[in-house]
Amino acid sequence: MNAQPKYTIAYSGFAPLNTDIFIADADGRNPKPFLASPALDFNASFSRDGRWIVFTSERNGSADIYRAHVDGTGLEQLTNDPPLTIRPLFHQTAARWHSFPPAAGMRNFGR
Repeated sequence: MNAQPKYTIAYSGFAPLNTDIFIADADGRNPKPFLASPALDFNASFSRDGRWIVFTSERNGSADIYRAHVDGTGLEQLTNDPPLTIRPLFHQTAARWHSFPPAAGMRNFGR
């Protein structure tokens, strides 16, 4: 018998003064903060292989796109674009991401 795959979800938790990303089981149980920060973190998207999460954060004073491994390690800022950079999404058939509106300095990166 084949084991069922384990699915994970990422979601933003909205509080009066902060927004953070949480990682939980597919049914919403066992939520854990992804990268707790006093800044706003939102719009998380998983990479196709499940190793990375891209997300928007205001941790450097403006909305930019970051990525980190699902376990929270390897945090890296991907854009430095003072105009609003809102929605990072992984491309479903290639190892690259897109943002809406398009961000300056977008780049491809490995899976």
